[in-house]
Amino acid sequence: MLHENLKTCVITGVTSGIGEQCALILASKGFKIIGIGRNEKRCLNTQNKITKISNNQSFIINKCDLSDHKQIKELSKKISSQTKKIHLLINNAGGIFLNRELDKQNIEMTFSVNYLSHFLLTGLLLETILSTKNSQIINVSSIAHEKSEINFDDISYKNGFNGMKVYGQSKLAILMWTYTLSNKLISNNTIVNAVHPGIIGTRLLSNNGLFSPILNLGLKIVGKSSRIGAENIVNAYDNAQHNNSGNYYHEKNISISSKFSRDKKNQEQLWKLSENMLNFRYPKI
Repeated sequence: MLHENLKTCVITGVTSGIGEQCALILASKGFKIIGIGRNEKRCLNTQNKITKISNNQSFIINKCDLSDHKQIKELSKKISSQTKKIHLLINNAGGIFLNRELDKQNIEMTFSVNYLSHFLLTGLLLETILSTKNSQIINVSSIAHEKSEINFDDISYKNGFNGMKVYGQSKLAILMWTYTLSNKLISNNTIVNAVHPGIIGTRLLSNNGLFSPILNLGLKIVGKSSRIGAENIVNAYDNAQHNNSGNYYHEKNISISSKFSRDKKNQEQLWKLSENMLNFRYPKI
């Protein structure tokens, strides 16, 4: 059990890129980090790396495939056994799948991993989050949401699949869910915000077979460092006390997101669709 007098942060996608850098920054600040990663070897390497650099011995990492709802439910139970408080949840994990893939529930992989996994995990951890004074949830969105819409009639894109289009849809969904969740938690102490961390050179394109190294290299060339992206997320956490919940940060500045994302009817439709796809209902909030 982690020491409950110190702040605890749960981070998805912690084995590389922005997630790893967020963990390093917060661990160096004295946070107890509970990280989540998919690859066992990467999990071990990350744990050793962050523990050594930050000199923080309280780093825990859990292996979980976020495309598997059963594993997410098991993960939530494990986290609940590791801490009784969650001061900060950073929903960061994500990827771009250029070819159409389905998860174990027959849901399109991009929407599943980038959005639905976090919707589910947050719901499962919500009781713990709400019981923690001045807790925060930060969802990693993207500027890619701006020209996107939710394809309510064909959410898994059986027709007309395009890798970048479904990526934009997933990041739009994260943003819309942020607004809805923030409104639902308005009478609680929990702050919910979304962040576009910038165009960052991460392993975002690692799920595309033999071409993945080349694609990631290209992203690294045009993108900023993962450290900058992580600093933008930590900035949103540090400054949230000065602003209301339900904000969209474009890097370090609060910005206005797309018209589609701010439409209440769209937000409500997405929430209902998400709960139905997961066969899961959020606790009464």
